[in-house]
Amino acid sequence: MKKAKIAVVGVGNPLAGDDAAGVEIVKKIKEKKCLIEVEKIIIENRGLSALGEVENYKLIVFVDCSDFGGEAGEARFFKVEKIFSQKPVVFSHDLGLRDLIAALLLQGKEKYDIYLFAVQGRHFAFGELMSREVKEKLNELADKLVKFVKKLMEEL
Repeated sequence: MKKAKIAVVGVGNPLAGDDAAGVEIVKKIKEKKCLIEVEKIIIENRGLSALGEVENYKLIVFVDCSDFGGEAGEARFFKVEKIFSQKPVVFSHDLGLRDLIAALLLQGKEKYDIYLFAVQGRHFAFGELMSREVKEKLNELADKLVKFVKKLMEEL
């Protein structure tokens, strides 16, 4: 297996309740000192301005809080191609994760393998604290993410 360029990217606003989950999960992985061959990047809510930090990786796993209709603290993996079924459009205002992924895909779908590790949140308002349900599962979610990334690495 040739050494691949892999990044796990923590996304979210640390000041907006459960939206901080992606950032906190990547911090936990850094603390555990696992996935040594994987770059751990925290972009918080910088969106498109973080393009330069992630565009040189072949395999990218974004970790973010989301609302997919699950239970608070539940996580699901999505292959980005399933999220973007139509040609992505990049807007110059209110840029977020969706626009960052769209910019990567505009460079060529074959260039990247992009996944989203989405955590179902409960509290998203600015100034709210992280919900108990999400906070209590951060270690479990970090472990689940590590297993997923290891599986992806085996497939490279």
